[in-house]
Amino acid sequence: MTLTNPATFASVFGMYAGWGVKMPKDEYLSAALLAAAIFIGTAAWWLAIGATLSFCRNGLSKSAISTINIVSGALIVAVGVAFVVWV
Repeated sequence: MTLTNPATFASVFGMYAGWGVKMPKDEYLSAALLAAAIFIGTAAWWLAIGATLSFCRNGLSKSAISTINIVSGALIVAVGVAFVVWV
């Protein structure tokens, strides 16, 4: 997800900038370590989510999964519509 979604990097760097975290000039190693830390943290997060859902999926029936998918889809559509209307 991190590699395919540059918004992850942009949002984290934006938060750091908002918090006033500054990098000294010509500190390429520090920048590379920060980018690597963001990648590893995001990868670990998605791995944990995937593993948890994989274990939970075995305990749910197909109708329960279908209901979850429908509700999730409806929420995504509602957020999209609200964003379009209010922005």
